[in-house]
Amino acid sequence: MSILNDNRIIELKEFTSKIHHLDKMLFDHLYATYNILKEEMKKPEYLCMAGLFHSIYETEYFQFNTSYTRDKVKSLIGETSEKIVYEFCSLKPRINGLVSRAGNWDNQLYADLLDLEIANMKEQQYYNDEIKLIIAIRKHLKTHET
Repeated sequence: MSILNDNRIIELKEFTSKIHHLDKMLFDHLYATYNILKEEMKKPEYLCMAGLFHSIYETEYFQFNTSYTRDKVKSLIGETSEKIVYEFCSLKPRINGLVSRAGNWDNQLYADLLDLEIANMKEQQYYNDEIKLIIAIRKHLKTHET
């Protein structure tokens, strides 16, 4: 079954397909980020699902009127994925916070946030010094995957 046929995702698509995100609709960005994590980066499903919801609470770069609460997102994608989404959306300034490891994150959560930002930036075609730095940090971070 395609993720697009999942009831949790149908609701997300209906809501975010009406919101503009740069030159496309928000759902297109969220789904493309999910696909980069899943197909290109071969990340675990919990992180791919976080990618699908990664801006649902708004971010420093992208604001809109969201009705999604933490409890609702937890019920849709699980506690681990929601924690990644929450941390990602809350981090301000995000790039500086990721580079300086501003949160009290264990290595796995930090790696997941870095991977999510890498996929997010790739989807938006941000190939700049910031993504190079984040990729370099991620490459040297030890987790259960590495």
